[in-house]
Amino acid sequence: MEETFFSLLVPTRDRAVTLDGTLRCLSAMNYNNYEIVVMDNQGGPEVKELINTINSPKIKYFRTHKVLAMPDNFEACLNESKGDYICVIGDDDGLMPSTLTIINDMILKSKAEILKLDKHQYHWPSTGFEGLGNMLYLTPLGVPSYHNSRKMLQMYYDTKITFAELPCAYKNFVSRKVVNKIKDITGNYFFATSPDVGSGIANLFVTEMMFYTGLPLVVNGISGSSSGCACFFRSKGKKVLQQSLKEFGKKNMGELLHPDLIDSAAVPIGIADSMIRVKERMFPDDDSIKVNMAGIIQQVISNLLTDPASYYDNLNDAKKLAKKHNIRMDRYDIPPYPGDNATIKISKRQRGFSIDKNGALTGISVDCNLTGGIDVADAAKLAEGIMPDMLAYWTHLWDEASKK
Repeated sequence: MEETFFSLLVPTRDRAVTLDGTLRCLSAMNYNNYEIVVMDNQGGPEVKELINTINSPKIKYFRTHKVLAMPDNFEACLNESKGDYICVIGDDDGLMPSTLTIINDMILKSKAEILKLDKHQYHWPSTGFEGLGNMLYLTPLGVPSYHNSRKMLQMYYDTKITFAELPCAYKNFVSRKVVNKIKDITGNYFFATSPDVGSGIANLFVTEMMFYTGLPLVVNGISGSSSGCACFFRSKGKKVLQQSLKEFGKKNMGELLHPDLIDSAAVPIGIADSMIRVKERMFPDDDSIKVNMAGIIQQVISNLLTDPASYYDNLNDAKKLAKKHNIRMDRYDIPPYPGDNATIKISKRQRGFSIDKNGALTGISVDCNLTGGIDVADAAKLAEGIMPDMLAYWTHLWDEASKK
């Protein structure tokens, strides 16, 4: 079988503890034609020492000449890669061992240029969520399907779908042809303040179709240093936020975000910055695609109870953004403050099957303390062993669809 050349991009800075598991995981793919490109963003010596210890011929190590903002570090990593398809992997994430074999088969059959993956979720022992350390949450199989890129783009800007449904380069696969189309327009592929969100929007703009694989091949790591976790839970992310602002050379979010927004650490408002900036760079004259600011405010309000400690900060930001755009707040149903003793709602530490009211399987929870697992590499192998043969599953679905 023909083998696509893949580039797994791992931008990192001072996270050798989790990077160890990520690199051992990525080095263990049951596929030959790929590279792992590590871009060390001026971190300490631990990362280079780790690379030397792992000593994998797949790993190509590079180091930036100075500390870069996240999108610039992503771009530097991309520019050192050679693959026909790229996938950005966080330095606490992993892929199941069969991932590249399955994605290669999907590319050859579907001819897809952007492939959206589902994710399992693994809490590192260092997770910021008490009681969930070393828990693995498995996602059931979905059904592969094509989606019109233009319709998805319009739905996203109208806030009818969330960024989680975008085909970002982060933990999904994107053709080099798509990357180059975007670079021809903007100069850089990763140019938005949120490079994952920005890449997802840009990918939709330059393609006709997105291919949803329906397969959970990524193990999404949640560790004490996870940027995503810090962003979504504002009360936990102050340290990560300050580090990010320092890398951008900004004093506060007001200096970083677009003038149409406000000084805010609320996630939907930060994401809206990338929405505005990608539109300005790629389709400024397309009046059919506009940021639904009322919808952005609704997203902030909908998340008020997600992080009770940040309830009033987020509510006040919603009010400020509404005032800036002359949007009435009485159009929204605002949940009452849950009280000073309220905490972030998280899953209980329990293993087994999760079933919905209709009897359908919605997930499997695995306590990795009982399996001897200690990191995302172990979690990825465990997920591979528990899940059905996904290559056989995909092949069967494709063959059946081809008969119709």
